[in-house]
Amino acid sequence: MISRDGVAQIQIMDDSIRNYNFKPDLKNHSVTAYADADTTNKFHLMYNLTKPGFAELKSFKGIKKNDTATYMVLKGTWKKDSIEVWMRRLDPKAFPLLQRGFHWINESAYNK
Repeated sequence: MISRDGVAQIQIMDDSIRNYNFKPDLKNHSVTAYADADTTNKFHLMYNLTKPGFAELKSFKGIKKNDTATYMVLKGTWKKDSIEVWMRRLDPKAFPLLQRGFHWINESAYNK
C-alpha cells in the first residue's frame, strides 16, 4: 500500500507488514526500494501502467473479468527472486471506516 510519497507498506506472504522507502524514476519507468534498517540493499523494479487483457484475466485470481481499472505493474528481482506485482488505486471513500464515520463509542457493535 502506498499512502504517501516515498513510503510503501508491503504485506509479505506470512501476513507481516514491512515498511520500505522508494524513489520512482519517471523517465526510466523504474522504482528503487529499500528498507530503513538496510539502505545498502536496494531493489530496482521496472513499472508500467496497463489495463488487464485476456491473458492476465486468466492467470490472476484478483482481477475480475469486467475490471476496467488501470494497474501499475512492477517487475524485477527482489532478494534473488523474480517478482511481478499488480497494484490498482482504491478509492479512500470506499473504506468502511470512512463510509460510516468514526465513533469513539458505539451503541452496538458494528460487526455484529
